[in-house]
Amino acid sequence: RLEDHVQMVRVEPTAVRVHYAEDWSTLDLLYDSEAMRRQLEAVEPGAGQAYFRFLGEARASLDYGVKAFIDTEPESVLDFVNPSRVGQLALAVNPILLLAPQTLQLATHFKTEKVKALFSYQHLYVGLRPQNAPG
Repeated sequence: RLEDHVQMVRVEPTAVRVHYAEDWSTLDLLYDSEAMRRQLEAVEPGAGQAYFRFLGEARASLDYGVKAFIDTEPESVLDFVNPSRVGQLALAVNPILLLAPQTLQLATHFKTEKVKALFSYQHLYVGLRPQNAPG
């Protein structure tokens, strides 16, 4: 086990800091959800509550998506539209947003480019542009 050989320490207080060249400002992805909400509200009024909705949809996408497509391997393309398989996911998250580019999904929650960029940078790690990455 890794824990037997390496001591894991959480980086505090932020997981990631994003720097914006246009105005030299920064935003952090914070572990503390209330601090994250306050930070987002300071940049974009309403973004704090939108953040919690965004997290809820992301959690539902993960939980129901894993159940529908990872725990049970699809056997046919029809499995992707089978209500008994994808019904919970489709009720929790707009199916169009799951298939649309992430930029569209983020635009349903956030208005400012700074906040949208904060939540889309991770696609760059795998070579995708947020305009092409699925939601």
